[in-house]
Amino acid sequence: MAAPVLANDDMSLEAAQLAAAMLRFQEPLAHLMSAHTPEGLPVVGVDAYAFVPSPRMVARDQVAAYLAGLPSPAMLAPTTVRGIVSLILLQELTGERRAAMQHELDNQGAALNHHAAAADTDRVLLEFDDEVHLFSLGAVRLWARRYGVLVGWSIGRCSEPTRAEWRFDLLGGDGHRYSKGFGR
Repeated sequence: MAAPVLANDDMSLEAAQLAAAMLRFQEPLAHLMSAHTPEGLPVVGVDAYAFVPSPRMVARDQVAAYLAGLPSPAMLAPTTVRGIVSLILLQELTGERRAAMQHELDNQGAALNHHAAAADTDRVLLEFDDEVHLFSLGAVRLWARRYGVLVGWSIGRCSEPTRAEWRFDLLGGDGHRYSKGFGR
């Protein structure tokens, strides 16, 4: 069952939910951490995420809220260990590195606007594994400005216009894992 498109005042959370979904999409390509977790603590990659270099663990169901609360745009790079994501905040960078990250986010936003020039209220469908999400195109645009998630993506017209106007497709880091409907 698809989650409803959120109201405009929840657009930041909706954009963060898209980023969190992209991280979950990439999970099957990573291995579980081999370190022992003491009894009673959350297991990274199963119960929680770790956004390195921070030592703080974030419960799986709190990842979108955590991302929505970040103080600036961020680059998120899933690692080869499930649940561990490298996080770089734009506000922490200076000089050439800051300019390069801002350029990447600007390019992502420009690509999205080029391929999906439509109203912010249009619906965007994302499906993978057992997950089905509907986002507003406005929230996807906000995602493009706020989150550089190192997972391949594309957007195009949805072949099932009763479900959504747009389809957001994902491509895994192995080049073989695709979201449902990829290329349709």
